[in-house]
Amino acid sequence: MSKVIEDLEVGAGLDFLLSLAPSREIAEQNIAAAQQHIREIVEGEGAPGLQELEYRKNVLASYLAQARSLMADPRTYDLVLGSKAIPYFKRIGIDLDLLRSVQGIEGRVAKMFTQENAHPEDGLLELTAALLYRRHGFDVAFIEEQPAAATPDMLATRARFGVFAECKRVHPGQYQERERVRVQHLWRRAVPLIERHNLSVFVDAEFRVPTDEIPDDTILDLIVRHALAPEIDHIVDNGQILAKISRANLGALQERVSREYVLANSTQMARLLTGVNRPRANQVSLTRFMPHPDDRRFMDEVGQASLLQWRCTAESSLDAKSRHVLSRLGRANGQLPQGQPGAVHIALSVTNEVDASERQHAKNIAAIDGFDPRGTGLSWVYLNYLLPEISEQTAWSIVETAVSRPLVTCRYPNPLPDSALLVLSDKGGSGVCAWNFPPEDDVYDGPQH
Repeated sequence: MSKVIEDLEVGAGLDFLLSLAPSREIAEQNIAAAQQHIREIVEGEGAPGLQELEYRKNVLASYLAQARSLMADPRTYDLVLGSKAIPYFKRIGIDLDLLRSVQGIEGRVAKMFTQENAHPEDGLLELTAALLYRRHGFDVAFIEEQPAAATPDMLATRARFGVFAECKRVHPGQYQERERVRVQHLWRRAVPLIERHNLSVFVDAEFRVPTDEIPDDTILDLIVRHALAPEIDHIVDNGQILAKISRANLGALQERVSREYVLANSTQMARLLTGVNRPRANQVSLTRFMPHPDDRRFMDEVGQASLLQWRCTAESSLDAKSRHVLSRLGRANGQLPQGQPGAVHIALSVTNEVDASERQHAKNIAAIDGFDPRGTGLSWVYLNYLLPEISEQTAWSIVETAVSRPLVTCRYPNPLPDSALLVLSDKGGSGVCAWNFPPEDDVYDGPQH
């Protein structure tokens, strides 16, 4: 079952940010509201998505609440949201003395609490980028924004060398969310039949055209075939979809639930049902279970479980999901002064689909190599690909790949040879891209780290 985790560095990072809030009392009230928001959702029915768990009235409070919940209130800790938020607090806590030495840190943190419509990872990226320069021996000063002038985020100086730096965060696009909602609709069309026949099935599907071109009853038709002949596996390959439907191993899940805590609709549940470890797979499920009295997110008894794991390999889908950095690079370059050494830091959320991530990276490198800085001193672009993972062993996990790329006009060596922002495991420095790094193969028995 979920456990309180004593992490002094995460706690130190959280307390430092709260100490610089314009009103700590209001910040604490927002954290409590974010925790209550999650508590109400997880104690209800169904499996909430990340968008539902985020406290939309104050997304920063959702991130702060995950750090608080990790250490004090496991019932309001979420593996997905926590794996996005906790690495930042951990990094800040590790390098707290360095961050305190950054000029203007007080105002930059205070802005995170007062700036409307800003995502918390935008501000957290600026803090961790400042720490990156401090770890390389630079003195760092945040630059106060001017209403009518373009200004970079910070100036980093070491000896007689100085570099102006601007940070940009690329968040997942709307296309991915629309695709997820569309597949959920396809699945829901089959749910009544699954429930009526008390089926426990596993559907492994590859959509070869965009999901909005898949007929509504495609998954339902697969379930009908299985219901008529459940003793055999059924394979469909009609040009639009390649799919296999087979019996799910309900017995393996029931046996594990009888002796251990298993999180409903989790990657562990999927692994037990399918016999295959795919912690990064897109999935949607239907589970009939009795919730555990200590924490309703865990199963006490399970009577039925069906699962759809899916991917879309359509060219247009891969292109839409592989958001590149050209527009952000252009805006960041516009913040840099003319003729002075400059750097841009861009952090990107990586899709769990290898093909889309490879395409995204190739687009990014091409964009950087062909970029014209138009008189600014931009010389280096730093890409940080972040892939939060749902681990069956730890309370949070993230894989980071850091890429340093000089512009063709660059005239000085890389000031940041190790450009990883978070550097919380040896995965980031393995030389393997985040989306290609082997997932962990272990068993989750409640948050531990």
